[in-house]
Amino acid sequence: MMVIKKYNTGFILYSMMVLVMASCNMDQHLPAEEAELTQEDELFMTNAAHFNRLGLEYARLAEQNSTDGLILAYAIRMNEEYGLAKAQLETLAESYEITIADSLPHPQQTQINNLAAYDGEMFDSLYIQKNIEAFIWGQEIMEGQVATSNVQELEGYASQQLAQINQRLYDAQLIQSEIQQ
Repeated sequence: MMVIKKYNTGFILYSMMVLVMASCNMDQHLPAEEAELTQEDELFMTNAAHFNRLGLEYARLAEQNSTDGLILAYAIRMNEEYGLAKAQLETLAESYEITIADSLPHPQQTQINNLAAYDGEMFDSLYIQKNIEAFIWGQEIMEGQVATSNVQELEGYASQQLAQINQRLYDAQLIQSEIQQ
């Protein structure tokens, strides 16, 4: 639990820096009332929704199947963070009158089902590994949106989430090294 708390200050500072940098580039974005979503923007919102749902499902499984206090604390934090990200994305989607699914595509649901078969130390190890893989996928989703978006709100969301994903990945790697000892 100390590992997670120790790095929250750095995460907060990094998040603030990313938000300030994103706000400095506002002149290249369209105002919300003039912004029109592209197919890529809609695909981003769908992929981001799937990423958030996957993280919520992983956290739910960890709360059920893990016996390690460090993993449980991490899962509770992930549940909170993914819940907030999901709510923010839903608000954005509603503002553009976009409906995003609240379910997982078959490949991700299969990952959840496979992970659910484990518990204890084996679960803990697989849980962290699957989170690391998901964070790499999440980085790709968010980096793509930051690089190509003309919609200020979507780029802001992606920038904020990218900062959080980077911190989650770092924390997961620390936890992984700790539980492997």
